[in-house]
Formats: sequence, C-alpha cells, structure tokens
Amino acid sequence: MANNPGRRQMSFVPVVCRSIHRTRATLARAPYPRAELRYLYTAGWIGGRLAPAECVLARTSARSTERRLAVEFRKDAKVVSRLRRVRVTVTQAARVLTRGTAPAC
Repeated sequence: MANNPGRRQMSFVPVVCRSIHRTRATLARAPYPRAELRYLYTAGWIGGRLAPAECVLARTSARSTERRLAVEFRKDAKVVSRLRRVRVTVTQAARVLTRGTAPAC
C-alpha cells in the first residue's frame, strides 16, 4: 500500500484545494482597495506560506524586510517597469508584499 502512487496523488489533492481556497480568501480580505495591491498582498501571503523563515522575518523586522525587497525590486528593470505601468511605487510594493507575508505564519 505504501508504494501505491495513486494513493499518494489522491492524498495530495485536498491539500492543493485547501491552498487555493485560502488564497482566494486572502485575496478577498486583503486590506487594499486597488486590485494591484491586493494581488501583491496575496503574493506575499503565498510566499510566507511557502517560506516560513521569510514569514517570521517579516513579522520581527518589517522595516528591514521592506528595504531588502525594495533593493531587489530596483535591481530588476522588468519589475520596475511593470510597477510603473500599474502606478505602484517600488516602496509601496515592498511594503504591501511584506504586510502580506507577515500574517501567513
């Protein structure tokens, strides 16, 4: 029974469904009126769920996490141009992403 690949796959399906449900719920309760900011908040939440160390870091030292994210965003020209296109500043994006990461713990 332990080597049955179908059994493992079936046990994985509910975990994925719960994760999608939680993601949609997080998107719905994001505390921002603009869709771009809600998506960034949800992306931060997903990142916090996938990397618990990032989540703890965002909770304990939010300012340094925001600064680190802003520096990383500024290094990538594609990210900066996409943020400009949707009228979101780099600092604002870093702040929203950090605020989304913190409650994922």
